[in-house]
Amino acid sequence: MKIKSKKEKAVKTCSCGSVWKNYKQVFKDKEMLIIGYQANMLAPEKGLFLYNHEKCKTTVSFPVSLFYPLYKGRIFVSNKTGSSECRGYCLEKENFSKCPAECSMAYLREIMIILKKG
Repeated sequence: MKIKSKKEKAVKTCSCGSVWKNYKQVFKDKEMLIIGYQANMLAPEKGLFLYNHEKCKTTVSFPVSLFYPLYKGRIFVSNKTGSSECRGYCLEKENFSKCPAECSMAYLREIMIILKKG
């Protein structure tokens, strides 16, 4: 009886052929430079982190949910976008500032900061 090993599917394959199978590979790849966050205000978990792949100069996007294991903090339920508490950081894809609002988008900013520090 043969036991088939489960192959880990690629999370993303770049146009140059580079493959990332999990968030750890993306996080540790020194040729991947995070350049921003494309927000989805109605469904924050569907936003995208944008990377430049220095090897081939391609921009590659990854779903924010891929990087959830990097964050251990609090996740707020209420979206504060457009309120007096909101500074609009999520609307600026290249802004890496920490969000001071207790907003459902704030934890994504925290993950982005972790990714930027590498």
